[in-house]
Amino acid sequence: MTDLPVLVGQLHARLDQALGESLGRFAQVPTRCGPGCDACCHYPVQASLAECFVIYRQLPPGAMDRVHAYRDAFLARYAERGEPRDDEEAALLGWGLPCPLLVDGRCSVYDCRPIACRACHSFSDPALCAQVRSRVMRDPGCRDLADQALHLAHQLEDALSLPRRTTLLPFLLYALDREDGATPEDRLAALARRLAAPAG
Repeated sequence: MTDLPVLVGQLHARLDQALGESLGRFAQVPTRCGPGCDACCHYPVQASLAECFVIYRQLPPGAMDRVHAYRDAFLARYAERGEPRDDEEAALLGWGLPCPLLVDGRCSVYDCRPIACRACHSFSDPALCAQVRSRVMRDPGCRDLADQALHLAHQLEDALSLPRRTTLLPFLLYALDREDGATPEDRLAALARRLAAPAG
């Protein structure tokens, strides 16, 4: 697993380059996203298992405490409201749970943030991002590129004999942290075995 951070980094670099080219074709103005703009960080974010592992190795101190608190809050809201659906944007935004990796309005793992975050760009007034995403002008090519990158992430997991698993990033981090193992690599191997085991 020692090459996994390098491989995920290469995947992200390819996506960043493709997104840059797409953004350049879409608009003559730069994106409005920047430091301190964190509206997107209040939506549930999904990541692949490979990405989760790389993020887990880079977690700053205290991050897992925030991950645990996020999981508890998410499960409480789930019990109250049911599963959030991406086609109900207003309801999704209403969950209002900031990503546990967001610290003082900034991503604490920005350099290794997952595909879902890398592909999110806005050309509109940042104030609109605090409302509903459908009102925000976005690059129409970003979603397709993100889907292609996720497919590549799954191919990477297949090549490394990891189970394909894409789910809420905090929940994957929580699962990885609960596994026995002296190193992140040991915990990933243990989680991979458990996820690959037949249900029942």
